[in-house]
Amino acid sequence: MKPRMYGIDRVLQVLWHWLPLSGRFRFAVKSFAFRTLRPWFRGTSAFSDWVEQQQWSDRSAKNGTEDALGVFDGPSPTRLQIASGVSDLPVVSVIITVCHRLKDPIACIDSIATHPPAVPIEVIVIDGRPGNDVDASLAERCDIRYLRISKDLGVVAAANRGAAQARGDFVFYLTQDIRVLAGWLDASMAIASRIPEAGVVGSQLLFPNGRVKEAGRIIGNDGRARRYGHQQDPRAPELGFVRDADAFSGDAILVRRKLLQDVGGFDPKYSCIDFAAMDLCFALQARGFRVIYQPRSQVFQEKRGLTSCDASGRENAGADPDRHHFTAKWRENFAVRSGFDERKEGIDADRRPRARMLIIDACTPTPDRDSGSIDLLNYLRVLESLDYRVTFMPADLLYAGPYTRDLQDLGVECLYLPFAHSAEKVLRARGDEFDVVMLMRLGQGSRYLKRVRACCPRAKVIFNTVDLHYLREERREVTQSGMRVRSIARRMKEQELEVVREADSTIVISPFERELLAKEVPAARLQVIPLLREIPGRSSGYGGRRGILFIGGFRPPPNVDAIVWFCECVWPSVRRRLPETELLIVGSYPSPRILGLKGNGVEVLGYVEDIEPLFARVRLTIAPLRYGAGLKGKVVTSLGYGVPCVVTPTAAEGLGLDDGQGILVAAESEAFAAAIVQLYGTADEWERSSLAGLRAVTERFSVSANRPRILDLLAELGLPA
Repeated sequence: MKPRMYGIDRVLQVLWHWLPLSGRFRFAVKSFAFRTLRPWFRGTSAFSDWVEQQQWSDRSAKNGTEDALGVFDGPSPTRLQIASGVSDLPVVSVIITVCHRLKDPIACIDSIATHPPAVPIEVIVIDGRPGNDVDASLAERCDIRYLRISKDLGVVAAANRGAAQARGDFVFYLTQDIRVLAGWLDASMAIASRIPEAGVVGSQLLFPNGRVKEAGRIIGNDGRARRYGHQQDPRAPELGFVRDADAFSGDAILVRRKLLQDVGGFDPKYSCIDFAAMDLCFALQARGFRVIYQPRSQVFQEKRGLTSCDASGRENAGADPDRHHFTAKWRENFAVRSGFDERKEGIDADRRPRARMLIIDACTPTPDRDSGSIDLLNYLRVLESLDYRVTFMPADLLYAGPYTRDLQDLGVECLYLPFAHSAEKVLRARGDEFDVVMLMRLGQGSRYLKRVRACCPRAKVIFNTVDLHYLREERREVTQSGMRVRSIARRMKEQELEVVREADSTIVISPFERELLAKEVPAARLQVIPLLREIPGRSSGYGGRRGILFIGGFRPPPNVDAIVWFCECVWPSVRRRLPETELLIVGSYPSPRILGLKGNGVEVLGYVEDIEPLFARVRLTIAPLRYGAGLKGKVVTSLGYGVPCVVTPTAAEGLGLDDGQGILVAAESEAFAAAIVQLYGTADEWERSSLAGLRAVTERFSVSANRPRILDLLAELGLPA
């Protein structure tokens, strides 16, 4: 095999990640390089990330100006028809309360027709306008249900009348001056479906100029309501993630109809829908249900009409009967709250968290592209289930499109440019709000630990090694020929051990690594938490399966070395003995060197969004890693699908599996080829190995099996668990 030159490129890579540069400065350097040398970088993952971030920054800057007035302005009402009509079996009953001006309900219906939801709906228009301000065309429409109230009962009574007519399991209330935007209902329904205890789901309410009117309401110790996020950019990190809220106005909320019935609907003592909606939120919270803000559900308000009063305004803070009733009814709930403090507004906006955690990693997790991201995502899911409010800060501060949105939908606050300029500024501004900080990998541990100690005085610090970087680098130097840069491994070891010494607790992913660190740092508090995986199980047995699979992203150098070594030194022998067998190479960011491996039965598929069909099809996987550290996600993933894997000793390290428990271990090229041929061609052995491996990874690496380890870690640090 031709030796791979290893030296200057590695030094530059390490220096780039280790230099104490802010995210904003790094982005500026990348921008200059990519603009100047665009043809050289086009097609690389880094260039694609930069393009998406640049587009995001440009959109945010445009949205953040006052020149955006009229961004939501549309033509006059056009009486569009809702294509789906009135469903015979609606899931959601959309109720529009009408108290004045004909154009408002028609424009609201137009917006629903323009942005139809995926779920079956019925639209009920409750017309309570006084006098003869009636348009017969509303009653004649077949795409809505129209109910005319003969006398002016008020907007609260009209809303209750609409609920009595509803047939859906959910009710979505809209006041007549609301215009819905794409995803308005489906986003809210996604939360209601995922979280059974969600009683109310509130939308992000915008002004016509694109600024936020409110993202939920904060109710103070005096019973007054404050609009959270008022006049901010809707893309601001603090407004972009799913969270609990004190209450919402009645302009755009999704409510479970049964719960609405259980509390008797909106309290008829209110004349204002805002107070009635806030009262409903408190009533459901008192019964143990959650009131949740969904930023993906966006609506804007053309103008404040006569449908409701502004319960958050300062001008009506006097002897308002609605305010007096609301305050008297829920006084005991307000008494435990502190007074308003603008510096702590973000904390008051979500009172649910038992603890607040900051996680810093190199970049936003991409679970469909690399193994480590899957584990981090599962950590976040466990923490969310424990009612931790997690703030995630990628060191590159890039907004990663759907990957960032996935975290926000999970309830994670994500920080990114241009709203967060550097980790240092974030730590200085917000450090005192965190109970615990988790630093992922050596890069973040060495760079930020001292700053975290200085800026987060009460926070416990967890160092998540992911794997021991110095161990991986030492093995790389031994394995690869050419120029060797041993100083990198030595420096890594010094830094990694220093972070272990200074952290309150360190996570390692195997007993082997714990023993290694315990010898180096005897006083360290070490917790073994292996890979965290959902175990899908196998779809079929031996029969009908064909082919061999290698899966792994090609940013990590061990994967590149592994598959090149396999194709050059092992595959020719396998191909001679199993001439009809194909090798599929799957992984994101394949370099020209990887793409050049195609041929002689080798197919390079690159990034594959859904890997489940591949694991249902192939008979074996391989993990021919010659160096590395930690547990190998590709092996655990394969066994979780019931597909046996042939591995090197490096790939088997820390798994605690014997030959026959889903794996066969071989070090040299001929032994590796022989193991593949043996397991590939023996049905009985394959079946035994498949079932044994599936059972082993379920017991050792499933999220449910390792959840107690996470609880133990938190409890040992005196944190809620």
